[in-house]
Amino acid sequence: MNWNVEEAMDQYIPLVHKVVRHMKRSLSDAADENDLISFGMTGLWDAGKKFDPTQGIKFETYAAQRIRGEILDGIRQNDHVSRTLRKKEKTYRNALETLEQSYMRRPT
Repeated sequence: MNWNVEEAMDQYIPLVHKVVRHMKRSLSDAADENDLISFGMTGLWDAGKKFDPTQGIKFETYAAQRIRGEILDGIRQNDHVSRTLRKKEKTYRNALETLEQSYMRRPT
């Protein structure tokens, strides 16, 4: 099988959008979808260049992982807040949500 990166790019662009939609659910609302798509396209290109069809895996499976990884790398590089602070923020939001559900109102 002869592998053509340009054909793969054209054919699998919808995969980038699918991965972005899936990841967007777990990311903050501040994550810009266009940035995520841009990072994902970089991951798709990288996957197309490094894919080896003789390994016996589907390109879509391989590319989805590369796309997701590139998006996460892009987010981390452009994030001005440390991981520790993000983790504390997530803990705070989870606690707030739990209290809202318990008291049926926003806690004060």
